[in-house]
Amino acid sequence: MELVGQVKEILDQRFGPDGYNVGFNSGSAGGQTIDHLHLHVIPRYDGDVPDPRGGIRYVIPERGNYLLPPGTSSIESQFGLLDGRGSSGFLRPELERCLDDRSYDQVDFVVSFIMRSGLSLLTDHMKEALRRGARVRVLTSDYLDITDPDALTDLFDMQESFWAEGSSLKVRIWKGSLSFHPKAYLFSSSNSEKSEGFIGSSNLSRSGIHGGVEWNVALQRVDRPIESFAHLWETGTDLTEAFISQYRDRRVVSLSHPQSEAKELVGVEIEPPRENATPTPIQREALTALKKTREEGFRAGLVVMATGLGKPWLSAFDALGSERVLFIAHRDEILNQSRDIFRHVHPHATFGLFNGMTKDKVARFTFASIQTLKNHHQSFARDAFDYVVIDEFHHAAAATYRSVIEYFEPMFLLGLTATPERMDGANLLTLCDDNLVFQCDLVEGITRHELVPFHYKGLKDSVDFEPIPWRNGKFDPLMLTSAFETQERARESLDAWKVHGNGRTLGFCCSITHADFMARYFSKHGIRSVAVHSGPTSASRMASIEQLTAGTLDVIFTVDLFNEGLDVPLLETVLMLRPTESPVVFLQQLGRGLRTAADKESLSVIDFIGNHRSFL
Repeated sequence: MELVGQVKEILDQRFGPDGYNVGFNSGSAGGQTIDHLHLHVIPRYDGDVPDPRGGIRYVIPERGNYLLPPGTSSIESQFGLLDGRGSSGFLRPELERCLDDRSYDQVDFVVSFIMRSGLSLLTDHMKEALRRGARVRVLTSDYLDITDPDALTDLFDMQESFWAEGSSLKVRIWKGSLSFHPKAYLFSSSNSEKSEGFIGSSNLSRSGIHGGVEWNVALQRVDRPIESFAHLWETGTDLTEAFISQYRDRRVVSLSHPQSEAKELVGVEIEPPRENATPTPIQREALTALKKTREEGFRAGLVVMATGLGKPWLSAFDALGSERVLFIAHRDEILNQSRDIFRHVHPHATFGLFNGMTKDKVARFTFASIQTLKNHHQSFARDAFDYVVIDEFHHAAAATYRSVIEYFEPMFLLGLTATPERMDGANLLTLCDDNLVFQCDLVEGITRHELVPFHYKGLKDSVDFEPIPWRNGKFDPLMLTSAFETQERARESLDAWKVHGNGRTLGFCCSITHADFMARYFSKHGIRSVAVHSGPTSASRMASIEQLTAGTLDVIFTVDLFNEGLDVPLLETVLMLRPTESPVVFLQQLGRGLRTAADKESLSVIDFIGNHRSFL
């Protein structure tokens, strides 16, 4: 053990790892194969494997059991038959692990039936694989009219979103004349011979991958299954919105027939349609105000609602009587999220994106990027839309928005924002007929128990911002990062977190390297931490969120990735480690932790305030 200490000192100095595995095997029950003693001292790094629990043995799966004959599946020897028994007996955790594995850039699913309950379990992991550039293909069928049309709709929307972002998700429907019963999940790499897969009885439903009695076999090499998949793939037809609409109508008739084969099929549960969404009390008040303002003759109006109160949901409910709707935002991620919300409220409508890659001009609901629309708005008739929604309306004073607002002539234009005041003093109300329709700010949301109260702690920052250049409305990013990545400031952050925070925490950093630095520092001091961002050193976004929610992870350090769209109601602390020049960004980051949850009484906010100009 003294020698272990010496080895650790050398590794600390040379490589600075985040942790270690130290151990040995004793006895055959512990995996010892030869009577001897040696100790492993293995340096570990945050994110070096998707899940570090259980040690290092299977970090290279095919080497995990080195006693197996060549070609034998070590995955099978590790997990055995996946038969639904025990914590590792379900298929779901294995699929999540493979989808999160950065070495797999080709994912192929072929299943007879897809249900929304099963797809929803994997959706976020599939999105993460797509974001890192993986090519995903899903082949399913309309055999016996069992596949859920809502699941197909979700896949179609995901396919459109990621195609628009340059990633690759393709979905096809098998159209052969025979019965269709394959169930296989295949993962491979274009840069190595590494591959694995699962073939058995599990369709993509909740009971199929997590909860039901299913048998699946793990394969270490999937060359032959991929060849078979390629043959089936060529016999499929691309999933389209027209097919989903026709299939949805056909399925209603089919399943209502008393002799429906699907009703008799053992092990397949026909799921009810997605539940209708209903407005919250605050949203109902806003809807009443919007109805009243239109009755008074107004053709535009501004709604101010704090982050977390559901502004896109409000616009989706308010658009129920509209024939054609245009929703405008400045980021594709917001467009995709808003489209998904509108889909809940209008499940049978047609939806289209209008951005750099996709320009759908005929859908009932069009979700448009302002960057694209500013150059192409004249390709629409002025009265093409009877309802126009502009999200994040605090941007609308810019010239790019003004030209679009002045061009279209809807029956009503709705502006949505959480922060009506602009730092340049521009008056947003003039763009909405000077009509403030409804307002519910942060304090009101907390008072009405729609948001949790928060305890704000503003601490003096040790960083001197005076020498850091200020360019184009922000600090020089390289010099700012250099000033932040110090042992002194990291220690101050950790001490402040221990005194004023704790619990599930989201820490906002100024750069990718700053997030990595903070995650390493907290981890070295015993705080379970990872960095999640858009860079190659990022930990898995979805696995990290799941671990944070489950309480097996303490802190996620990030840059701007989670300003919008993250929903972790159990979040207990927000740690602001970057200078905050914008009230919009501040409220977005604060809003990540204001969601209500059972037994959650409040949110802790720790903010480091320096000698720089801040909106605060």
